[in-house]
Amino acid sequence: MKSINQEDKTITSLRYNSRMSPTNKPLQPRIGISSCLLGENVRYDGGNTKNDYITEELSRQFEFIPYCPEVAVGMGIPRPPIQLVAFNGEIRAQGIDNPAMDITLALHKYAKKIAQEIDDLSGYIFKKNSPSCGIKDVKVLVGTDKYELRGQGLFAAEIMRQLPDLPVINEQQLTDETLRHQFMDNVRTYYQTNQQ
Repeated sequence: MKSINQEDKTITSLRYNSRMSPTNKPLQPRIGISSCLLGENVRYDGGNTKNDYITEELSRQFEFIPYCPEVAVGMGIPRPPIQLVAFNGEIRAQGIDNPAMDITLALHKYAKKIAQEIDDLSGYIFKKNSPSCGIKDVKVLVGTDKYELRGQGLFAAEIMRQLPDLPVINEQQLTDETLRHQFMDNVRTYYQTNQQ
């Protein structure tokens, strides 16, 4: 298993086009992103979901700051997969094979910590369907064997709760031209507003 302490090295090494102005502000918008979308092998199975449009096209316009919350909270690579579970009126992140493995609190704490540190980000691209990073329609286990597409990944949900004005999107939504342009316009507006 890869050491969790390697996460900081990953974040440093994957900054695209990192340039700063004389006032120590980024010269182009910085966007938070799920690390696996940049080709980092951080998924539960040790793989990635590299997105060529993001790495080859969007990287020319934005600087990406990658995060993998599951790795950051202490899960290894590879690691047991987790899922969202409806339990006593709340949504929890638990192991699929071992429900006693519950990382709900850890994901919430990490998201709150990151939300306080990313004031220089102007947007965020999350991994769709992820129990930590999905922004909508994530599978939630209801009962013993029924799933509903109604959840949000716990890390993503907390980031959006803490930073409600931050533009967010997932990689599937980027394939929709209207949503893509809206996101990019919102990112630039957010960036310009925070540069003042």
